[in-house]
Amino acid sequence: MHFSLNPADWLTPGTKAKKSTQRPRTTKEIKQLGSITYTHQISNRIRSYKLKIDPSLGLVAVTPKRFSQATLDSFIQKNTEWIENNVSKLTQKKAFFETEATVRVFDTLYQKKSQINPNTASKVLIDNAVGPDQPPSLIVSLQSQDQEKAKKLLTRFLKQTAEQYVSPRTKQLAEKMNVQYTKISYGEHKSQWGSCHISGALTFNWRLVHAPVAVIDYVIIHELAHRTHHNHSAAFWALVAKYDPHYSVHRNWLKKYGVSVG
Repeated sequence: MHFSLNPADWLTPGTKAKKSTQRPRTTKEIKQLGSITYTHQISNRIRSYKLKIDPSLGLVAVTPKRFSQATLDSFIQKNTEWIENNVSKLTQKKAFFETEATVRVFDTLYQKKSQINPNTASKVLIDNAVGPDQPPSLIVSLQSQDQEKAKKLLTRFLKQTAEQYVSPRTKQLAEKMNVQYTKISYGEHKSQWGSCHISGALTFNWRLVHAPVAVIDYVIIHELAHRTHHNHSAAFWALVAKYDPHYSVHRNWLKKYGVSVG
């Protein structure tokens, strides 16, 4: 059993199909309907046609194994407005955190820059010079031009930066809240910012590196509170409020930008 901070949303309209007796299985295929590109996911676990917006895949149409392509096409067309609105929201959310030109670190927006230094090791540098024509910059320094290596180096920097804040802060807050945990791990999750296993193991989404530190603290406090209350009862929220009086503001921030952007 584990408890997670999960911002994922589903839309579940559609036509019911006969229940399958086969073991749960999922297959995926990218399809095109006019200007709409989507991933068709077949699952034996559902009986209806469903649509969802996946942070990595974009629009996903989920159907039972027995489905009609004509019915699926009609279902998608009937929900075109919903699709357009939610794909747009996803694009805006992802752009808030990172674009080809910018990246947000602890809620500060940095301009991405690159430079070639053949005689020095590859690394990421931060230039906090601020002026009318000098916004803060995050510089990826490489020995040679390599776009794929630059992306990997930046990702590693963001992961390490998240861990360097979250790990000691979790230890500090756990001591303050008088609770214990067994270990901390990190991942890039599509639908959760953090989780607490009944064993005491904590998991955090390293994409929290984009958020304000107050929001990161809320996620940590939320998961640590589960070490005392293994639910979302009134007592749980009272404990969260004790250590984060403005948790509702931070919770709303996560709802607004509640998506893993990788």
